[in-house]
Amino acid sequence: MLKKTGRFYFIFAVLFFGVFSLPRLTAAGNISAELSNKTAVVGETIKLTISIEGAGLGVEKPSVPAIDGLNIAFSGTSRIFRYINGKSFNGTTLTYSITALKEGRYSIPALVFKYDKNTYSTEALSLSVSKRGAAGASADTQIIKSLCSASAFEVFVGEPLLLRYYMCTFGSSVKFDQIEKIPESSGFMIKQIDEQIPNAFIKDEGGELLKEHLYTFIFIPAEVGEKSIGGGSVIFTSQDNQNFFNFNRQGRLIFDKLHIKVKALPQDGRPPDFTGNVGNFAMKTEISPGDVKIFDEKKVTITIQGRGNFLSAAKPVFVSSNSEVKAFILDGKPDFTVDEDSLSGKIDFEVSLVPEKSGEMEAGCFRFDFYDTVSKTYKTIESELIKMNVTGDADAQETIEFGTEKSGANWPVRFAIALILVVLGGIVFFILKERNRYDKPAARGAFENNASEQKIAGYEQLKREMITALLKRDVDSFFRKIDLFYRAARSDESFAKSELDTIAAVRDEMYSLRFGGGSISDEAMDKWLRILKSAQPE
Repeated sequence: MLKKTGRFYFIFAVLFFGVFSLPRLTAAGNISAELSNKTAVVGETIKLTISIEGAGLGVEKPSVPAIDGLNIAFSGTSRIFRYINGKSFNGTTLTYSITALKEGRYSIPALVFKYDKNTYSTEALSLSVSKRGAAGASADTQIIKSLCSASAFEVFVGEPLLLRYYMCTFGSSVKFDQIEKIPESSGFMIKQIDEQIPNAFIKDEGGELLKEHLYTFIFIPAEVGEKSIGGGSVIFTSQDNQNFFNFNRQGRLIFDKLHIKVKALPQDGRPPDFTGNVGNFAMKTEISPGDVKIFDEKKVTITIQGRGNFLSAAKPVFVSSNSEVKAFILDGKPDFTVDEDSLSGKIDFEVSLVPEKSGEMEAGCFRFDFYDTVSKTYKTIESELIKMNVTGDADAQETIEFGTEKSGANWPVRFAIALILVVLGGIVFFILKERNRYDKPAARGAFENNASEQKIAGYEQLKREMITALLKRDVDSFFRKIDLFYRAARSDESFAKSELDTIAAVRDEMYSLRFGGGSISDEAMDKWLRILKSAQPE
């Protein structure tokens, strides 16, 4: 029993000193000033509370300037400790009573006070006072209305549309909690975006309501026709200031849907292969400096900036007559904000240009088409012509040595092999010349068959090297081998088209992953391994 009693007194002491004793601070914590209601009617009294976290009772009471039309009186100072929903407050509050004497819009200036030899200031507050409440409401009446506005009611396919949601209130303090149901968006791409819109007062049947912005959604239309979008609902919490205990209650606010007409983009002047970009844009190109090795990548950044649709903007198109250069364009990285009733910003596209031949070359340029909704015309912008100096790489420029066990040997080995072949060639030539007198047709057929067998052996040897590279997870080696195989087979008229298509598909997928920002996984290499093992040359 004594142990339990001692524990009780210990807990009581902790709570007592936690509530009624505060450390002396050299600076106060969070400071806030809040009105119990931002609207009032003539004769109504509302409460102004200044909260100073971490401060004791030594806070000097600020002087409040006289405001014509309002009667402001100091109510008292309180020490408070509270713990609600995981958040605690330990500090001092100063309370004032404000009585509305006549209608008007009032600004309560920042209040200055001192604590522990330091000077602090609150934020300025605004209050709207009406002769009577909206729609004849009295001081005891609470009004909460929904409002949804659209930046336009007639748009083109791909043109950004903004829907802004507001809560309009009169009476007790109302706080927005959360979105309960998102807006209807059938036939649209939708995304919520941050937008800061200050509170305002609006007329409502002779009275005034406080209009508070809740959130904004971007809608990108994808289908033509008459559309019904928006709607949805939110959850709010309101405070009943007329009740002694100031109980909170939750409610639901439902928004009306809006009717939008979506028009098709015109056909006149439409560029071939138009990708659907809508807005007004400019293009900037940044190219990595220096030379580039064959089968390596030259980095290019394409920036599209301006106003319009950044959410579903298509990639720029690479325009080139050079078949020895491949372009791999990653998905864009948009960065934009709301600009009045449209979107303003930029989107960056990272590009890898991969040359397949050495030397100086004109790689090509990038093109971006869009429909300008202001001038009602199609426009095309292009980058500068991109030029590259491609240096050779011995590993990347291997060639198949048909009839040998190794492809890509270095030059001393090749020289020795060539010398031996010259000697053997002389011997073979002499023998064939002698045999030719007796069986010329038979000799020619045997020689051609032998060359064909050597060619097949070369393909098989290179395929074995590709399979070995995949088994070892040697991506770089596999990349070189499959490109070498493809280039040799492509120029070989006797190579089976079906197998060439298979090799080309694997090679293209390899390129896309290597230079397109993806990762080459074990699953991908296992898949290529199965394909190569099943493919057989003729």
